[in-house]
Amino acid sequence: MTTPSAVSYQALAGEIIRRELALKVSNISHLGYSRSNLVYQVDLSEPTREAYHGSRKPGTVAMPENTGRLMIRFFKPFGTYNEGVRVENKVAAMTVARLALADSALHTIVPQVYGWNSGKNEPSGQAWVLEKYVPGKNLRDDFPTLPSDKQQVLLAQLAEAVKAFQDYNFPETAQSFGGLAFNADGNVCAGPPSFQVVGSPFSSHAELYRGLLDWQLGASDRYELINGWWISGLRDRLDRFVAEGLDGVLSKFPTGSSNFRSSESRSLIWKYKELLKTLYDPEILHITALLDYGLSHISIPAAEYLHSFHSISGALAAPYSEETEDLREAILHGFPDVENLPKSKPMRQG
Repeated sequence: MTTPSAVSYQALAGEIIRRELALKVSNISHLGYSRSNLVYQVDLSEPTREAYHGSRKPGTVAMPENTGRLMIRFFKPFGTYNEGVRVENKVAAMTVARLALADSALHTIVPQVYGWNSGKNEPSGQAWVLEKYVPGKNLRDDFPTLPSDKQQVLLAQLAEAVKAFQDYNFPETAQSFGGLAFNADGNVCAGPPSFQVVGSPFSSHAELYRGLLDWQLGASDRYELINGWWISGLRDRLDRFVAEGLDGVLSKFPTGSSNFRSSESRSLIWKYKELLKTLYDPEILHITALLDYGLSHISIPAAEYLHSFHSISGALAAPYSEETEDLREAILHGFPDVENLPKSKPMRQG
């Protein structure tokens, strides 16, 4: 399949809007929030006079009356992505995120989905998602220069969203570790993740990481530059570690409960939760949108800190620095008494 040019993507966006919703478009402009996605803002010729609902796929809602703008997202192929499930995993994860935030003041920050196609039945072969347009400024641009009190207000909202994802009780259909999908009844269920693994879904976080490592080791054989690390002898050591040492290492990872097979330890992992993917209203200091759920999956709560919060110095650091040891201990084992926490300086990116 030939990847379309930017001009072709714009034309395709207009074609999809006309075909799926029978609406006319006045302008299409590139937004580009993600390196792995191509995102376009679509302005309609006139606001909708009634609610529109396209294919009625799981995870979608009707486009409301008086809608004049929306977004369409296309997916750029990546070798480490499971292309066949990327869209469905994303939409299912957004469904879970909305449910998790349903009783929160942040219940509107996950964009609604108006339609989606994995590419299998799309004439162009391109996967796409139609989403609600949510206004707001990109938080990454403003955060480094905000006063510390304003930073704290916004970080508290981000923390509230993370806590809601951790507390969500997954339905019986989604009790495995790994990706998300929809079953024949249209309900969220366990499925393969959008990133490449061997096997899935998994019964434990240890199996998930083993499946991820197995795929990466297999992929290393296909890269001529490293040639699977066979020549250096490193591959023998890696294979021996996977066979004899991996389970022991993973068993020490905190699961969020005394029994990692219980539903309490499962969390929606947004993955790459960063300021770049957060929109906010600077007038009222309120987060308006959390964007990009393309790599979201089910794992243990601590897994989020392996992939996210780098832009606010909140990622899980390696145990090599006394400066980060307190934060590392707090992430893994719980924060100390809040009254005894030292006051931090205003955060800067990186």
